Amino acid sequence: MADAGIHESLASLREQGPAIEVMVHGRVPAYLVTRAADVEEALNNPVLSSSDHWLNPNADEPARSSVKISLMGADGAEHRRMRKVIGRPFSARLVEGLWAPIQVLTDYLVDQIAARLSRGESVDLVHDLALRLLLHTICDLMNIPHADRAMVHEITAELLTLGTGPAEREHALQRLRQHIHAQARHSAEAADADAGADGTLTVAEMTDAGILLLIAGFETTAALIASTLLTLLSRPARYRELVRNPSLVPAAVDEVARLEGPVALGVTRYTSADLTIAGTRIPAGQRVLLSLGAADRDPHRWSQPDQYDPHRKLGRIFAFGHGPHCCLGSHLARLEAQTAITTLTRRLPHLELAELAHAISRQGGIFHGPARLPVRTLPSRLP
Repeated sequence: MADAGIHESLASLREQGPAIEVMVHGRVPAYLVTRAADVEEALNNPVLSSSDHWLNPNADEPARSSVKISLMGADGAEHRRMRKVIGRPFSARLVEGLWAPIQVLTDYLVDQIAARLSRGESVDLVHDLALRLLLHTICDLMNIPHADRAMVHEITAELLTLGTGPAEREHALQRLRQHIHAQARHSAEAADADAGADGTLTVAEMTDAGILLLIAGFETTAALIASTLLTLLSRPARYRELVRNPSLVPAAVDEVARLEGPVALGVTRYTSADLTIAGTRIPAGQRVLLSLGAADRDPHRWSQPDQYDPHRKLGRIFAFGHGPHCCLGSHLARLEAQTAITTLTRRLPHLELAELAHAISRQGGIFHGPARLPVRTLPSRLP
């Protein structure tokens, strides 16, 4: 499935049936579920486990997945215990308190962008805004020193690149794990977290949680910001609409999350027992891919689902997941994206793409979004 045409591919597969057998990336067998009602039900089905242990439940020593870490590979009581601890800083109330520092950082980055544009220099909003904003925000939350942040970004990018082989991915994961483990070991909370009782995490759990937050809380939201800007700037009238009416920004961000969500291909679950999805029987021990991107463009759920329309009544979208494993950082992701878009449209109302939209390359990793976003302003309209 080519990333540039992922939604066309998913639409075609959705027409073939509600749950069909596919080869993901040409090598991984799975059942693909694409329709909104089926994805919604499956995300709440306890038979569909997050643990890849069910691919080989009789193994003496389950393999430690380089992807299914922390909350992503846990279910039931274990998942609830870890989520309660990890999710504390990401409640809607506490995230509101992060608005001021995020706004200060966004203003600083946009100041730099405006100055460079005024000098006629090239600006890439993926690198110069989205990645920098998200990297520093999540690293601030995790107390990662500034000197280590470029290295952290390099490792997470390697982990998420489709072309990275298993050995290289495992090596990158171990580098990141060693770094996060050293921080967890020296924290006051970790010093008392030996048993993983309610309200605490073990050092190993804190380490894996840190890796998860870096991957899920950094690259995904950066992709969402970049996709939102590409969607708007490739439709200049829509960008100007937000310049005139910034109150539309939250709706615009959610609409792009539906239309161009970072996890377009989907989330993986594993059948712990035989089950049936929309008439298709799936045996135990199978991989099931729940396509959030296909569900979010299901014509049975939304009228003209392939069109950007910030005025539509959205209801539930799947870009941030659903059910027990819904994204615990969704409040923060929305705040970051809304702050970035509101600030840009206020400070740079005449921003435009420096290249044709179809010429802008897409990410080569597991997340969906532009790899770069070159922009400019007309000389007569520079700040």
